[in-house]
Amino acid sequence: MTALASKAAQPDITHSLFKVQPIPPRDYQDKVIAVIDEMHAETQHLTRLYERKLAALEELKKALLHQAFNGKL
Repeated sequence: MTALASKAAQPDITHSLFKVQPIPPRDYQDKVIAVIDEMHAETQHLTRLYERKLAALEELKKALLHQAFNGKL
């Protein structure tokens, strides 16, 4: 079974590999979280804006089709 594992596409990640990874200081982590939170808020804002614009375009399309079929264009 170990022979198969050593020939796997991805090398085995051992616990010792995690021990050598440094953990960033808490203030740095807090800054990264703040940036991610800001990006999330902006993304949510843009999503709502996009959805409103799509709805407005759909209403415009309906109005134009209505006018076109009623000979008002």
